[in-house]
Amino acid sequence: MNDRLERIRESEKKSHTEIYMKEQLYNTNTWLAKPIKTVQEISTLFSEYKEIRILDLGACGQ
Repeated sequence: MNDRLERIRESEKKSHTEIYMKEQLYNTNTWLAKPIKTVQEISTLFSEYKEIRILDLGACGQ
């Protein structure tokens, strides 16, 4: 992988990490105020887990 692409990916990763660490989920004053319906529906399935990791592909490939 070329260095430019690696720097772009690393910068994006850092940016996303900072955004999600600072924002409070479901706060009415943020863009994260309301999760999508699917997330709300399946979130109860994970209530017993101590920690989960989720990969959100968003609109990849469109």
